[in-house]
Amino acid sequence: ATGGGKTEAALVAAGGEAFFFGLPTMATANGLWSRVGAIGGQQSLIHGKRWLLPGAMGRAEAWINDSSRKALLASIGVGPVDQAMLAVLRSRFGALRLAALAGHTLIIDEVHAYDPYMTRILERLVEFHSRAGGSVVLLSATMPVSLRQGFIDAWSRGRDLKPPTMG
Repeated sequence: ATGGGKTEAALVAAGGEAFFFGLPTMATANGLWSRVGAIGGQQSLIHGKRWLLPGAMGRAEAWINDSSRKALLASIGVGPVDQAMLAVLRSRFGALRLAALAGHTLIIDEVHAYDPYMTRILERLVEFHSRAGGSVVLLSATMPVSLRQGFIDAWSRGRDLKPPTMG
């Protein structure tokens, strides 16, 4: 349910280790950014306007924070989901983004809110991340069964498994 603690549960599931938390907007990423500071480690706020947020550039080494594509190399990343989605699109440095995410738990919030185009890209990201051996946590208060099945299928394709069917 909404307000049920999904964000905190996802952070616990990630174990405070390496994770990227993808949110719908820069504003929601900024809000979560203030909450993850206590976790520690190399942290990057990953979006083009991060320099406007006081203290956002100081939680990771300078070379990590000098561009959003390298910012994914930090052990903890928070940003709009499009920063991770660029890893599976034909974009410059997509392979770097994909490699940087490989050792992270990928947490995507509000997966029910994306349009069909973005949902297909997210499914592809889940598939590639699964193939790389990564973990994925998808958050939604209202995820329909058909959407859930699409993500299950994508995860299973990445692991070369037969997907279970939702009933």
